[in-house]
Amino acid sequence: MRYAYSIAAAIFCLGALLANLLDMSRVIALICLGVAAVFLILALRTNQTPQPGRDRDLSRDDLSNDQMDKIRSLLADGQFGTAVKQIQLWFKNVSYEEAEAFVKRFAK
Repeated sequence: MRYAYSIAAAIFCLGALLANLLDMSRVIALICLGVAAVFLILALRTNQTPQPGRDRDLSRDDLSNDQMDKIRSLLADGQFGTAVKQIQLWFKNVSYEEAEAFVKRFAK
């Protein structure tokens, strides 16, 4: 759907340019630009993916294999707090409590 919104925004931008080039009323060009702006906003909003810590809880699927190996090695060395801090470094919207609960679930 994002592509359809982007194409519609481009078409309305071209319509505004053509309206200006063909000496049509400025109102038509401004309306075209306004509609293009709406479609552009829709395109940008549909592109957003839910982020861990902000829109949803952190899950194992969010970690890459390298990240999982890093957390495993930290837990094997007994560095629980460092593992929690590492999760917070990777996922900036995850609070300390959420990261701590995730690492506890990860350790099981």
